[in-house]
Parts: sequence; structure tokens; C-alpha cells
Amino acid sequence: MTAASLVAADGPPAPAGERDRIPFWGDGVGGVSVAFDQLRTEDNAFNNVRASFEIDRGSIRLTSGLYSLSDRGLAQVTGSLSFDPAAEFPTASNPRRRSEIRCRAVFRKAGLR
Repeated sequence: MTAASLVAADGPPAPAGERDRIPFWGDGVGGVSVAFDQLRTEDNAFNNVRASFEIDRGSIRLTSGLYSLSDRGLAQVTGSLSFDPAAEFPTASNPRRRSEIRCRAVFRKAGLR
């Protein structure tokens, strides 16, 4: 999938003050994976970010997300964005899970330090 395939074939987003008729990802469908050494937000910096997304006409699903924790652990995340043009808020998010993997303990059990 290319960035160009994510451009809406049905036209541009709705003007300010009007409801969106199509999702911001347009007619894009398929899978995409990303990897960043560091991803910064206004309040945080995340290291070793990896994620896979499945995109269809009505949703984007984060099927596997992973980033490093400061204590050498890993955090896993999943979630989704859905689009329903009839809903009060057409685009809705649904973060599903965040779990932590403590790598240090796993490596110790395996005899690694």
C-alpha cells in the first residue's frame, strides 16, 4: 500500500463545521507496518516503536503495537479507529489493551543478562 492509495477517491474531507462523509483514510484497504527508533509526542518520547495496522473501508485496526519501556521492558498495545458517517462523532477510537512484558525476568530465566 502506498500513501497515494490512502487518499480518498470520494473527494476531500468535509469543510470546517460540516460532518465528514468519508473516513480520512479514504478507500484505502490493506495492511501497513511501521517502525520508528523514536516517536515523540508533546508530552512523551517512545523508543523502538513497532506497529502493524489492518485498514478497511470502515476501520483501522492496530493489530500489534510494541514499544520499549525505560526499565528494559516492552509494552504491547492494540486498538482501532472506526468510521460511521451517521454517528454523532463519525470517527471513534477504541484502545483495547496495554500490557507490559518484563524482558529482564525473561532473559534471566533463559540464563542471559
